[in-house]
Amino acid sequence: MNCAIRMAAVFAGIVLAGSAVADEKFRISIETAPNHFRNMTVDRFAADMAKRVPGLKIEIYHSAQLHPDRDVPKALRQGTIEMGMPGTWQIDKVEPNAALIDLPAFFGLAEDMAYDVIDGPAGQKLNAMFERKLRVKILGPWLPLGFGNTYTTSRELRSLADLKGMKVRIPGGAINAERYKFLGANPVLVPWPDVPLALSQGTVEGVYTTFESVRSAQLWDSGLKHAFVERAALLPYVPMVNLAFWDKQKPEVQQHLLAAWKDAVAWGREDGRKRQVDAMKLAQSKGISVVQADQAELDRVRRAMLSIQPDLVKKMNMDQGLVDEVMGELKKAGAV
Repeated sequence: MNCAIRMAAVFAGIVLAGSAVADEKFRISIETAPNHFRNMTVDRFAADMAKRVPGLKIEIYHSAQLHPDRDVPKALRQGTIEMGMPGTWQIDKVEPNAALIDLPAFFGLAEDMAYDVIDGPAGQKLNAMFERKLRVKILGPWLPLGFGNTYTTSRELRSLADLKGMKVRIPGGAINAERYKFLGANPVLVPWPDVPLALSQGTVEGVYTTFESVRSAQLWDSGLKHAFVERAALLPYVPMVNLAFWDKQKPEVQQHLLAAWKDAVAWGREDGRKRQVDAMKLAQSKGISVVQADQAELDRVRRAMLSIQPDLVKKMNMDQGLVDEVMGELKKAGAV
């Protein structure tokens, strides 16, 4: 009898986890195409959640079918979607500290230094800022797309000086714009779905993005011919869930969301690194030339660009204490 009662209790707990969100939609908005590694990571997360919480009605909207990424923070606050993964460059309009790893101090640095920031105390402080300002729950570690580089159509870049006068597409982000202006280029804001047309029509002569994004959109068909690898900044996506949705879930459902994302992002990070390498090789096979920026030039320009960083921090109303904390760590590492 006691055994039967225990089994019934276990079964009731399983049903509870599945029914706690029964008949509720869980809408996820993503700007990139279905074959992009971010989308594949989200697909993996959603498949896991479907097993963990069968009552959750997950709907994934790829290719900005619901919202371009720049509108995702607002959509989350308004509750028109339950989850999004905007890039930090699409968050800084609402929470300026999202631009932290776009600062000139990170220009041309090694990958591990940027990871130390987003996975360390500074990253945790940023998550808390995002949660307060955007009224969201951050599910866990960010998903880095990789380092942003400059890809061009007719002009092959051999050095940063060759950027002068070029019209370069940026995805957003105030510091992305100021960086290109400092280098003499003209930044143009273009949503990702509109990039192929902007390239083919000559609206822009280049794009700030990654090899994986070039591959996913097959931008060689839109006229891209050259890649200049300067590692301008790490481009991470931040997994966010609408806070009202999160707060009404039972603790076991919340734990399922956290655990499913933890598993998905571990796979996504590894897959992302591999994809950037494979995407570069594919781009080369499609006729795109690849020039690696000279590290001495990157170091020289980074130090010169630090001259505009204090004004950027003030204009954007960033947390000076947080910036100082991160700058201290970079100085210890000999990066600045």
